[in-house]
Amino acid sequence: MSSEKDSLSTIPQSPLPEAPPAYNTVGPPNPTPGDWNVQSIANQQPIALTSSPPSFRPPNSAPKSHKRSLSSSSTTTLKSKKSWFQFSSTSSTRTLNEVRTTVIGLVRDLVRDHSSGSPAALGILNSCADACLSHSVSLSEILQDKFIESHSPLYWAIVKHPKPEVGGQELLEGSPPEEPDLVGALLSHCTPLNAETISELRLACLATSDQIMFQRLHCLPQFSSISGADQVILGADLPPDDVTVEIGHGTDGAFSVSFRVPQYHKRMMISKEIVLEFIARNRLWRFSFLITPENAWYGPPPGSWCVSLSLQEPSPPTWFDAHLLLPDLSTGDATTSPDNWNSSTMLPLKSKQMMEAPRNGVPTTQLVVSLDESPAFSSLQYSGSSHISGDDNLRVRLEGKLRKPSAVEIDDFVSP
Repeated sequence: MSSEKDSLSTIPQSPLPEAPPAYNTVGPPNPTPGDWNVQSIANQQPIALTSSPPSFRPPNSAPKSHKRSLSSSSTTTLKSKKSWFQFSSTSSTRTLNEVRTTVIGLVRDLVRDHSSGSPAALGILNSCADACLSHSVSLSEILQDKFIESHSPLYWAIVKHPKPEVGGQELLEGSPPEEPDLVGALLSHCTPLNAETISELRLACLATSDQIMFQRLHCLPQFSSISGADQVILGADLPPDDVTVEIGHGTDGAFSVSFRVPQYHKRMMISKEIVLEFIARNRLWRFSFLITPENAWYGPPPGSWCVSLSLQEPSPPTWFDAHLLLPDLSTGDATTSPDNWNSSTMLPLKSKQMMEAPRNGVPTTQLVVSLDESPAFSSLQYSGSSHISGDDNLRVRLEGKLRKPSAVEIDDFVSP
C-alpha cells in the first residue's frame, strides 16, 4: 500500500489553470441605451452570420438623421403647448389626474394673466381640449368647477371683462364681439352649462352690473328665459328679445330700459307670459307681460292682461317709482330714440312698499299692473293695435328711479 502511495507521489502533476481574468478586463462594458450615440454605433462591425442577416443595430438607437444637439434657442421652446401634455398613452388613474392637474394650472394662469382681445386664449384652450379628449377627460366639467377662489373660470372671466361705456350710456351689442375674448373661448368648451354654472354667471354679471354681458349670455339657449313655446314660435331666423339699458345721472338711481319683443301678440296668446330680464343699478330685474293665471295669488282677476316687475336674488331692496311708455308710430319711425316715445301713453308703476327679492325662492313683493289702467296699453290685448308695428314687434320703454313714489309729473322723469 505504501509503495502505491510512493508511486503516485512520483507522478508529475500538471500546473493548476490560471484564474479567469476579471470580467471588466475582457472588453469595454456594454453601453446602456442612454449611453449609445451615433458615432459608437457606426464603429461597430456587423456580426457575420451564415445566413447573412442585416447588420446588427442595438435596440433603441436612433438613426443619425434624428440625432441633434439641444441648442439654446430650442430650450426656450420647451414651454410650448406640446410640452404641456407629455403624458402616458394609457388612461390610468395617475395619468388622468396629471391631465386634469395640468389643465387646471393652465386655465388658472390664463384667467389671471389674460389680456382682453388676445387670441392666445383660444389656442391654449384648444390644446387643453385635445389633451382631455385623448384621455377621456371632460374639459367642460373642469371649466365649470370652482377651483379659483371658490368660483369657476367663467365667473372670473366675466368679472374681469371690460365693460364699454360712452358718455355714461351702456352700449348694447346683441352679437358677440368680433375680437376674440376669454369669455367666448371658455363658453365654446363649456357645453352643456349646468344649472349651478348658469346661476353663478348671473351673479358675475350682477357683481359688475354688466347688462351688455348679461344680454349676450341670454343669446345662449341654456341661459335664455324664453319659454319652449316661444322658441318654437320665434325659430332660428327671428332675433331674440332685445333689452337696452341706459343709466342716468344724479343720486336718485335713474335708469331707463327699452324693450323690443318680436311676435308679441302671438306669443301672449299661446305662452300667456313673456319674461324679460335685465340688470340696472346693481340689481337683477324681472319684467314680464302676462295673462293672470287662475291660481294667481297676486294682482288683477284671472285672465287680465298685465305687466309685472320684481327683483331677483340677491338684489338689495329698494323703492321704485316708474312708468311705461309706447312709441309714437304715427311718424313712421319705429326706432327707440328718446324723442320717439309718446308721453300720453304712460302706464304708472309705483311700489307701495319696499321691493324685495325672493327669499329662498319664496316671492316677497311684486308690482303687477293691469294694462287696462292705460287706454293705450289696453289696446295691446288685441291684434292689429296701432301701438304695435306691422311685423308684430312691440317696443316699450321703462323709465324709473329708485325712490319712494310721490305725485309727480312726467316731466320729472328726465330721460337719462
